[in-house]
Amino acid sequence: MGVAIPLAAGALYAWGVLLTPAIGAVLMSASTVIVAVNARLLRLKPPEMSRS
Repeated sequence: MGVAIPLAAGALYAWGVLLTPAIGAVLMSASTVIVAVNARLLRLKPPEMSRS
């Protein structure tokens, strides 16, 4: 879903795809949720041991 923000910003407009503002808002919200979930998942991952 890494394409939610470009789609919401109108990246497909050159090909005639125009999203309604409501769909753009949903895509932006989905992007925010995905970033928050990824941040939580990174906190759960144990730190890697450095090899020296």
